[in-house]
This record gives sequence, structure tokens and C-alpha cells, in this order.
Amino acid sequence: MPFEVRVLRDIGLGADSVGIGEKGLDLSEEKRNNPDNDVHMGMPGSHRGKGTSLIPFTSADSKFRVACVARTRMPRRVSMTSNVPEPNAPSVAGSVEPSQEPASVARRKVPALLVALIAGIVASGLTWVAGEAFRNRFQAEVEGDPSRGPTASQVSAEAVYMAEMKNGVLVYGLQGGLLGLLLGLAGGFGRGSARAAVVAGVVGLVGGGALGTLVSWGLIPPLLRNINPLSDDLLQPMLAHAGLWSPIGAAVGLAFGLGYGGERNRVLSAIAGGFLGALLAVVIYEVLGAVVFPLDRTTRPIAASSVARLVAHALLGVVASLGTAFFLGSISVTRARR
Repeated sequence: MPFEVRVLRDIGLGADSVGIGEKGLDLSEEKRNNPDNDVHMGMPGSHRGKGTSLIPFTSADSKFRVACVARTRMPRRVSMTSNVPEPNAPSVAGSVEPSQEPASVARRKVPALLVALIAGIVASGLTWVAGEAFRNRFQAEVEGDPSRGPTASQVSAEAVYMAEMKNGVLVYGLQGGLLGLLLGLAGGFGRGSARAAVVAGVVGLVGGGALGTLVSWGLIPPLLRNINPLSDDLLQPMLAHAGLWSPIGAAVGLAFGLGYGGERNRVLSAIAGGFLGALLAVVIYEVLGAVVFPLDRTTRPIAASSVARLVAHALLGVVASLGTAFFLGSISVTRARR
């Protein structure tokens, strides 16, 4: 079977001389110190050259390579490696010690599900605190003259409607922006890239805030006008909350996908995961609202009790984040199988 003899040497240094005869390899002192840099084949004719030489040879034993490397201030070594590499045996040429790997190669990602879970919990708590702080930012305007007594002034239903709509738009805008910001930062740092974290955080802040504000501005008014607080029908509030929550979930997926994944297919998968995770969170919230919080008006854009509002923030933040990470992991497994 054929094999090759490879002589490697640094420029300006003398190369080792390798003699191969019928008895095998001749690495005598005379051969190693031969100044002619010959490669003796044990057959008529030899190849004289400098640098790297490849000489075909036929052996009945096996096909292998011989590499002789001359290095400065190091003992000369000859290593023989067969075509079937031994386990954990690095190649002679081009191998890199673990300590010499670049930082970008040695860096490892934190598991996406773990990053998404922690970030979703933290982000949900922060969005709930922000929502509680700005939930009553806009107050219904009082009509009439309050100085003439309580009967001389009143708050119209239209004023209550406008105040609730503005507060809902503000809360959903804050929730979308904060979730996008924190999930983008978490995805980038989980990937091990500060630059990706900054870019994804900014995109999540702008995208999530814009989607949360615009969608709530369009959906909250008809929801407030048409909802019946005495009705047991969950379909209408479920559809309304799905329209409010799913764009925020998609923004969360976009931010986390940009930070953690980076590639187009992974970002698209993350967006789909965040969107579907938000829809699942809506279903869980409506069922819990009907069973656990029947008096807290969970069918409205913003629930009446702080506990119900905390549940809403936690479900959207955590479930959408986990959906994003799950879809990212699914596309990675699919590529690995291919």
C-alpha cells in the first residue's frame, strides 16, 4: 500500500534526513546530521529538496506518513501517524494546544433554556413593578365644579374609558420594551458576546416598546367598549389578550434570537417560539382568571388586583421566553441530525 514521506523544516534551518530501506526507518545520528538534506528511499534514485517533500512509497504493511519536524531550540522529533488516527491524538501539522485556542473558540454558550428561564423571571418581576408604578398614571377628568359639592361634579364614563385606555397603552408599552431589552441582553451574554447583547437589547427595547404601544392602542378601545363583565364567555377576552400579548412575545423572540442565535433561521425560529409561547400564556391566564381570580376582572386589559396582574406579567414573560429558547434548541438539534 502507498504511503508518503513528509519532511518539514523551518526556513533557514537544516532539515532532518530520513532513510527508509528494506528494514524500515533509519534515524541514525549520521542521517540526522546529513547536511545535504537528502531523503533516502532505499531504492535507486533519491529526492533532494528543501522545505517540504512528499515521496510516494509502497509497503506491504500499511499506509502511513512520516513527519520530521525541525524546530529551533527543541529536540528533533519524528512522529508516525496512520490514516486511522488514534483516539485523542492530535494531528502533527496544524494542531493547537487547548491553552493556545483563541478566546472566541474556547468560549462556551450557556444553555438557552436556562438563560431564558432566569431572564424571563427577572424581566417579569421588573415589568410588574413598572406596571404597578404607572398603572394609574392617567386619571379620569372630573366634570363640573367640585367646590360646589359632590353633586356638582361627576366623572363621566367616557373619561373613565379614556383614562383606562391610556394607562393600558402605557403599561403594555413598558412591558414590551422591558421584556425585549432584558431578553436581548440575556441572549447576548448567554452567547458570550457583549456586542450582540447590546445590539439585541436595543432592538428588543425599541421593537417591544413599539409593538406593545401600537397594538394596545388599536385593541384596547374596542375591548373596553364591547366587553361584558358579567359574561362567562372567555373567547372574546382570550382573543383580545392574544392580540395584545403575541406581538410582545414575538418581540421577545426577536431580541433573544438576535442575542443568542444570530443566524437568520435561528432568529426566525425564536420569533415563532416567542409568538406561540405568548399564545399559550394567554390560554393559561384566562383559565386561571376564571377559576382562581373570578372577581378580579381578568377579562379586561389590566386586571383589578395586583396578584392577578403579577400572574399576567409572569406568564407572558416566562412562557414566551421559554418558547423562544425551545424553538432555538429545536432548530439546533435538527441541524445536528442532518
